[in-house]
Amino acid sequence: MYARCALCRKCTGAAYQSIPVFCCGAKAARYLVVAQNPGSAGPWHKEAMYLFKLINEHFKDQTLGSLTSTDDELARIFYQYDFGISHGRKRLDLIFGIDWLEAGKYAYTNAVRCRTPDNAIPSSEMLENCKHFTSHLIYGREIIFFMGALARSQYFPTHPGKEWVIDPKLGLCVFIKHYSAWKSGDSEIYKQLVDDAIGGALA
Repeated sequence: MYARCALCRKCTGAAYQSIPVFCCGAKAARYLVVAQNPGSAGPWHKEAMYLFKLINEHFKDQTLGSLTSTDDELARIFYQYDFGISHGRKRLDLIFGIDWLEAGKYAYTNAVRCRTPDNAIPSSEMLENCKHFTSHLIYGREIIFFMGALARSQYFPTHPGKEWVIDPKLGLCVFIKHYSAWKSGDSEIYKQLVDDAIGGALA
């Protein structure tokens, strides 16, 4: 799946990401957070890419952008580091807890796999083309947290009008605003929402 994602050239977005921005956190995590698209390539991204290239030197039989199925852990190392020190990660710490990504219960992915030029909003074409990869990650979880309207729209074109719903295929789905749209006090509201959703799912 990593290899197919890395080789995908259906959208122009492929030109802005040389390796798949796929998923980080525990592979078998019960809860999955789905955001809209990878953030803009800031200083942390350059440092992460340098680290990735150092690791990649130990794998002489492949090149960046052409990962084999045995290299999924290598891609995870890159994305885990890249997202782990990003602004988005720090904002989500406020509602999921400081160690949510490392604790084994959560995984994190994006609705689209490629960075968009200047961190622009992903096109409907990108969202549709990437739905296959999102579905590969999404099914079998206990709770799906959709962060933002774009992430939600891959599976729910219109907002259900509730903070969470039980979908017959996806299970419990919780809807959270994208962190860039949070207002003062929203992190506390969403933290309570997450606690209520998890409590309800385990009841």
